Amino acid sequence: MIHQFPFFKTFLKQPQLPHALLLYTNGKVSREMLNPLIQSIFCQNKTPFYCDQCKSCLDFKRNNLPDFFELIHEKEIVIEEIRL
Repeated sequence: MIHQFPFFKTFLKQPQLPHALLLYTNGKVSREMLNPLIQSIFCQNKTPFYCDQCKSCLDFKRNNLPDFFELIHEKEIVIEEIRL
């Protein structure tokens, strides 16, 4: 799956990632398609992208990762909703 996003492989190799990322989809890319990409950001082992065994990977699978916030909205999102 992650091989479909070559830019992301380059992004993950950066020595330091940004403190925040906003991923937006137009509905054609599902959460299931983005999960490996998102999980790769948080994985503590990165073998090669995510290990599915570290605390961060397990928390992500349980939807219990405090540094990940998903905002799903049917209409236009206003800035106040993101600031929550």
